[in-house]
Amino acid sequence: MRIIAGITLLAAPLLGACAHHVKTAQLEPGPAAITIERGPCFGACPVYSATIRPDGEGSFAGRRFVAIADERQFKIAPETFQRIRHVLASYRPAGTEERIGAEGCSAYATDHPSWTIRWTEQGGETHTLHYDTGCHDDRYRGLAEAIRATRALMPIDALVGRRDG
Repeated sequence: MRIIAGITLLAAPLLGACAHHVKTAQLEPGPAAITIERGPCFGACPVYSATIRPDGEGSFAGRRFVAIADERQFKIAPETFQRIRHVLASYRPAGTEERIGAEGCSAYATDHPSWTIRWTEQGGETHTLHYDTGCHDDRYRGLAEAIRATRALMPIDALVGRRDG
């Protein structure tokens, strides 16, 4: 009985510290913008970027093989920005840049497009993830699904002109 009471007394401050850490993390400001950019493939794949901000402002820049090869503004709900931020959070690099997909890939196709996701902080610092979709390893399946889900939340289908994934 004394052992259980001792463990409870030791664990209580630790649990309190964890609760404080979680509460603090929820209050941290998020990025000032998230940019999702689709790169070229060997063929007629849409090439564009879309940037969203916490206030719901968004911009699209069509480059090649899109319906609108120009810049356009769009809006999303601020809650949609938070949802996209949440979906992509676990893929955000700890450092400033990370490249995944080609190196160490067991099944690789060179003709597929790439995705670049850029988190721009309030002070201008960026964290960038480059993902080469030519890698068909199962370890990147979650990332590919997160990108598709994120892309589907943005109102840019008419600008892109055809479905991309």
